[in-house]
Amino acid sequence: MINDCVFQLQSIITSMGTLRLRHCELLDACGRMISENLIQFQSSIPAFIRTCAAVNYAPSSLKKLVENHFQLNEISSDEIRNQIDLVWSLAILDLANQKHVQTVLSQDIFQLIQSKFTIDCLSNKIQDLSS
Repeated sequence: MINDCVFQLQSIITSMGTLRLRHCELLDACGRMISENLIQFQSSIPAFIRTCAAVNYAPSSLKKLVENHFQLNEISSDEIRNQIDLVWSLAILDLANQKHVQTVLSQDIFQLIQSKFTIDCLSNKIQDLSS
């Protein structure tokens, strides 16, 4: 039952962002729900940040969620796009701090992006050759 609730909330939040649906009252309610049930909805915070940025709306609960309950972790090459997207979203909402920005502007991240781009280009070229 709890997992269904988490899935449903995250689905609503993600859909609003994808559709660019700016329904302020619903976003406020989602923010309150996440804030009041942090243990249950911790995994919904990144989707909430992205959606708020996509519709350019910052509910009152968002700043507290970002400051107190959101952390950017070490990332692998598979998570680079998500990490950059999250930092970009925080910047749009004027909630990105120096630590957030540094996580995606480090030399290590640049090298990961560069190597991933090179691998993707090579695999595309090999695929083109085999066609």
